[in-house]
Amino acid sequence: MMKNFKELVTKAKNMQKKPRIVVPCPYDKNILEALDRVQRENIGDVILLGNKDKVYSIKKEHNLNIKPMEFIEKESDMEALVESYNMVIKNQADILVKGMVQTKDFMRTILSDKSFIKNKLLTHISVFDIPSKDKLLFVSDPSIMTEPTLEQKKIILDNALELLKNLEIEDPKVAIISSTEVPNKAIKSSLDGEKLMELQEKENIWDAKIYGPLAIDNAVSKEAAKLKNIDSEVGGNADLLLMPNLDAGNIFCKGLVYIGGFQSAGIVMGAYKPIVLTSRSAGVEERFNSICIACLLAEKMK
Repeated sequence: MMKNFKELVTKAKNMQKKPRIVVPCPYDKNILEALDRVQRENIGDVILLGNKDKVYSIKKEHNLNIKPMEFIEKESDMEALVESYNMVIKNQADILVKGMVQTKDFMRTILSDKSFIKNKLLTHISVFDIPSKDKLLFVSDPSIMTEPTLEQKKIILDNALELLKNLEIEDPKVAIISSTEVPNKAIKSSLDGEKLMELQEKENIWDAKIYGPLAIDNAVSKEAAKLKNIDSEVGGNADLLLMPNLDAGNIFCKGLVYIGGFQSAGIVMGAYKPIVLTSRSAGVEERFNSICIACLLAEKMK
């Protein structure tokens, strides 16, 4: 069981076969530095697609001493994106990393070929290194599914638990997040939490302990869970937070990064190969951590 990003990176370094990583439009200092670290630490082989002059200008502007990478020249951003995607679906590459392209264009390109989608929906999971918890915290979906239905939340849960399994998180505990731990007809997320927990109790669909609804304090604080009489192993000890919608997930995740200062990573699940999707404002560490997770997944998903 990997408890932090340091252990995760070490495992990625020790993989026998290094995955091929394609990145369209890598026109950003943080992207280039993260990819350089991936190559220097022998985690994967990087292929860049786009305008070489733009990359050279960024390297010169920031005085970057970057190890040479394979480069495929493309005239436009869309050409670079489409060719990167084609390389992945043709098994010429193992991982697709979003560069400085619009998320809507990135996702539209991926969704253009339904045969690449394994589990009905693509969903996003953010991962956080929480030192005080001595474990990784997973949050879904903060980036793709705007207002998921109950059926869509089942798929979000499927995808997230596949990630946890591949990262060797044993006996995962899942909190279905709402603003309350008491089901309330006026609060849809609380009813979804109740229904998902009941479904798990009746049919045991997922290899996980699931409790809902839970407010965020009861999900991550054992003291709060005790005060609210939450009788579940999930209370105060959740590994995965299933958020009510994109707004809640996005605000929570950005708060952890920009207010809490926690290291993070982001990965898209639901396809036959790993997809790295981070915000354009993501730093070097977040991009590097995300690629390391994708590399570990690539080995498991072959």
